[in-house]
Amino acid sequence: MAEDSSSRTGEGDRHNWTTFVEEFSERFCNRFPRDLRAKTPPECEWALGPTVGRMDVDFRRAEAPFIPEIERVIRAICNAEQLEVSDEISRGATYFLGLRGTLVLDFLMDLDVEIGGPATPLNSPDAGPLTMTIIPFPALPAHEVMQWLLIDWWREHGADRACCDRLLLETLPWEDEHGRV
Repeated sequence: MAEDSSSRTGEGDRHNWTTFVEEFSERFCNRFPRDLRAKTPPECEWALGPTVGRMDVDFRRAEAPFIPEIERVIRAICNAEQLEVSDEISRGATYFLGLRGTLVLDFLMDLDVEIGGPATPLNSPDAGPLTMTIIPFPALPAHEVMQWLLIDWWREHGADRACCDRLLLETLPWEDEHGRV
């Protein structure tokens, strides 16, 4: 989604959670896709267990060397700055950026619920399910909300989300698109 100057200043920034998720996916998640089956780069390894507390500490240890680079990239993307060719992003930062994007997107998807009803042009099978939320979109420009989620919210909740995600991915069997293990 192209960003015009009015959305940079907050004027005319008419987002709701649905349009925000679309923009977030386009501007951030598509840039740092996460392959759930890919092996973690060696420089980013963090241990699974033996307790959630230790796992959280080990995740933070693994992410720590990359945080300045991660946050620089996030600020540049959120402020619609061009990353220079010389601003090559390390493999470690790319891994953690993909993880942040995926887990923030998962969080955003939990903010609404599906609502049923007969098929209409608005909720046709091609359009996907209708959803609703009681959580209003903040009175901030979308790029500020994006940066807050990827930096501030992440500092408080990211390690826990990453640990829970990894436990699920590594301890439960995968199903294919037909529900087969």
